[in-house]
Amino acid sequence: MEKRLDEISIKKLMDAARKASALAYPSVSDLKVGAAILSDDGEIFCGANIETPSLLFVICAERVALIEALLSGKRNFRAIAVYSPDIKNISPCGICRQTLFEIDQDITIIMGSEGKSLIMKSIKELLPSGFLMPE
Repeated sequence: MEKRLDEISIKKLMDAARKASALAYPSVSDLKVGAAILSDDGEIFCGANIETPSLLFVICAERVALIEALLSGKRNFRAIAVYSPDIKNISPCGICRQTLFEIDQDITIIMGSEGKSLIMKSIKELLPSGFLMPE
């Protein structure tokens, strides 16, 4: 089921992701990434990447935003925006793609970088063979 997004929602989501990127803690890569996820009821939750020298403790902006939303009781989402002023073609990593796929197989991913046009893809386009536990 495709979840339609209007231009105002896309702009709000991308603006929130852009603001969140300024709060990133990129102590290893120096690359700031922000994310904002839109729940089905219209709430927006933000996240930024958090890095430490121990790469096992790096968490991406997308998962920070998703965790924030999940801890607020949200389970259904329309879209997530990912933004970086530093990466020309920002896209969720494999772990983030799989995590988003597990939570909502109909979510739209909006990807934006400084000075670049937005790219919108469904999670199924980014992860065509996502893994789900058998029910």
